[in-house]
Amino acid sequence: MRPGLIAGVCSGDGLHTIATRAKDTSNNLQNPVTNINVTVDRTSPSVSSTDPVKGATALALNQNVTITWNTNVDCSTVNTSTVTSDSPNWTRIGCGGNTAFFSTSGQSEYTLYTVTVKSGASGVKNSSNIPMSDDYVFSYRTNKVPTLSITQPDGTNDSLKAGNPYNITYNLSDPDHAVTAAFYYDTDSTGYDGTPISGACAAAPEGAGVTCAWDTTGMNSSGMPPKTYYIYGKTSDPLSGEIKTYSSGPITIYPPNEQPTLSISEPNGTDDTVVVGDTHVIKYTADRSEH
Repeated sequence: MRPGLIAGVCSGDGLHTIATRAKDTSNNLQNPVTNINVTVDRTSPSVSSTDPVKGATALALNQNVTITWNTNVDCSTVNTSTVTSDSPNWTRIGCGGNTAFFSTSGQSEYTLYTVTVKSGASGVKNSSNIPMSDDYVFSYRTNKVPTLSITQPDGTNDSLKAGNPYNITYNLSDPDHAVTAAFYYDTDSTGYDGTPISGACAAAPEGAGVTCAWDTTGMNSSGMPPKTYYIYGKTSDPLSGEIKTYSSGPITIYPPNEQPTLSISEPNGTDDTVVVGDTHVIKYTADRSEH
């Protein structure tokens, strides 16, 4: 028998079985026939999904990227030339079947990164050497760490008597998440080991130059010297962990207001007789420690 060429037309994509039978020069036919299975795939590959998804925001830095196609791809055509990105240190770390994996490092916070999967003769091809017909482009943005600063107290004209409210002024921002700040008072500006402030300052909302009112009742008492406190705040988002900062200056809290006291020692009923027109001295003691 001599080698030959089998020619035929498959009706469509998918698995096809070709039945073959050899014949020798004496016209003797092979029996039984030989079946050959052939898979035809003329589908142009296209990206069916990505992780992260197109338009994703608030992503952790240096997250791996996964790209999945609608059909198996020729992994020799999947590399950093056919799948490009402006993300730093872009590297292919795996490819198999219809999926490829890429890593990156050195990303910056709150930055938009773009990935382009190239088509055409110099782009990604499937296992039948058919290229993608169109480029696929997707972008995602990394997470922004929340920012918190305290502008008041700053140590200038920041004093009041215990029992009066004090407005803590702050700036809090996070474009990715809705966050709040919790405020504390401390006897110094180190360690973050103070006492929580209750009320509105326990979960203060975002804003620029906004305030929360601190009720200073009980922060000093009668007869005590002035007390000095620093304020610090804490905030966090799901990816960044805890962010905290102290006020630049302290607040001074004096004892609360007290009712004045008045006592009269003269006249006392002893030898307190005068003639009309004479002068009589009234002796008294008045005290108000705050004035």
